[in-house]
Amino acid sequence: MTITTSATATADASTTRAQEEAVPDVAGTHEAGGCTFCASAPAPADEAGTLHLTHPLGHTRSKLRRALAARFELQPSALGAFAVNVPEGRLHEATETAWEALSAFERGSCRVFWDAPSEARGARKVLERTLTLDGLRARLGSSWLVAMLHEKRFYNAFQPIVAASDLETPYAYECLLRGRLEDGQTVYPDAIFSTARAADLLFQVDRAARLSAISNARACGISVPLFINFNPTAIYDPRFCLRSTTQAIREAGIAPHDVVFEVVESDHIGSVEHLQTIIRFYRDQGFRVALDDLGSGYSSLTLLAELRPDFVKFDRGLVSGVHTDPFKQKLLAKLLELAHELGVATLAEGVERDEETAWLLAHGVAYLQGYAFAPPRCRHLYRSGAARRAGGSWPVVYWLLATDC
Repeated sequence: MTITTSATATADASTTRAQEEAVPDVAGTHEAGGCTFCASAPAPADEAGTLHLTHPLGHTRSKLRRALAARFELQPSALGAFAVNVPEGRLHEATETAWEALSAFERGSCRVFWDAPSEARGARKVLERTLTLDGLRARLGSSWLVAMLHEKRFYNAFQPIVAASDLETPYAYECLLRGRLEDGQTVYPDAIFSTARAADLLFQVDRAARLSAISNARACGISVPLFINFNPTAIYDPRFCLRSTTQAIREAGIAPHDVVFEVVESDHIGSVEHLQTIIRFYRDQGFRVALDDLGSGYSSLTLLAELRPDFVKFDRGLVSGVHTDPFKQKLLAKLLELAHELGVATLAEGVERDEETAWLLAHGVAYLQGYAFAPPRCRHLYRSGAARRAGGSWPVVYWLLATDC
């Protein structure tokens, strides 16, 4: 199976990512409780069915009819639009035919509904599964992700976070999502989540990612805090969408205080009030919260003031080369001062050089994460303890996981 160009480029990976070791899946998702929408995933669309289409502009509907009638049988739609009889295996062709007939503006306004005999039908299902033409095309192009969801082919790499007071022992681990294609190729989060967003699968993928992190951390015997990423735009109502997540944490026997939910992709947040509702839910359950990528944009500074998280993570672009860049030094020093005044613990990610480590320690960063200490790993490779890297001043963190994962 192949994936889109962006996913292929990501899956090829850099030589640093090649240091990770792929391993068998460990209970990639958790099915108990929660939101049925977030727990669902569309079935692969390869059967025969009916494609319903409509557009608010009459001349656009005419363009669609002409283009599709040249290749398919058309019929009136019971939904008030027009419909295409699609033989088995030809939904991609029908979608591409419609997509190529329209302008970019028209594609975004064209609504479609794929009516497959194997799926339940009814007014509610029609409304739930209605997409834009762009959305349907993206969904069909994400068949690798749909299969990954159905077959639970998610796993995790874990990267240690160390405290400034003890650089040799993991204070916590960040749980990093990985997916596996049918041929064994690894897919990384940027490809997974960009595809999920375009295909309207963000709710399902974000839930699966959270549950994968919990179950894999439990299987690895991790006994220190876990940093688990979550995307606020993938949560409708935390009381329902997060029910399976909180239940999985309880069943794993993980203390709530040892779970830190990390807000990612803050640039996509449309409502700070909605995010505050999610944060309140997490804190009411006893969890802690981290804000990712501080320094990457104005919005993250606004969120720092609005959310008052327990941790703030400095963007790797700001951390990289800070020891030689006076501008980064001034900016990062001010952000450190602001976080300290607000009582927020500071964490620098993407630390790769001894000189960066020395600067960060000298300026009061509380926690550090990056290849200067250890890369993400999917299994424990080393004995407990620490050792100096060749030519390095700081110790390499060895894994303290109980079992191979």
